[in-house]
Amino acid sequence: MKYPKLRIAWSVGWGIACLLLIALWVRSYWRYDVFSVRINEHGQLVTSLKGELTWDGAASLAKDSEVFHWSAYRVEGVTTAESPPTMRPFLGFRWTMVGQSPLPIIPYWFPVFVLAALAAIPWFRWRFSLRTLLIAITLVAVGLGVIVWAFR
Repeated sequence: MKYPKLRIAWSVGWGIACLLLIALWVRSYWRYDVFSVRINEHGQLVTSLKGELTWDGAASLAKDSEVFHWSAYRVEGVTTAESPPTMRPFLGFRWTMVGQSPLPIIPYWFPVFVLAALAAIPWFRWRFSLRTLLIAITLVAVGLGVIVWAFR
């Protein structure tokens, strides 16, 4: 590799992000964290509770609220979002409806896995043939098809 220090820095950076996310995962079992970003009258809202992340991309926030806001509450009395009766969880992934907007609920293991994979990418030897690339693309397509089938 031409830049070995860059490979190390990349892995350390994503590894630290992964460890911080694991710490937030553990914290989610006794704290309910809410992070919001206000953009005009709408905002982005991410909540962390009992091993799950919920993202609301069209949250209504007050115009006089802070641009970035983080708040934490005790878990007692707070419940996780319930899925509609027709929605079955698939590997911990599920959706819930709040008003007219669907909210995805993502288990913490998924972003932790993604960050760990990003940390490991520079250490792989990337010598693939066309056949390997076609097999990989087919597996990704089948995986996406299974996800779409599971969420119907």
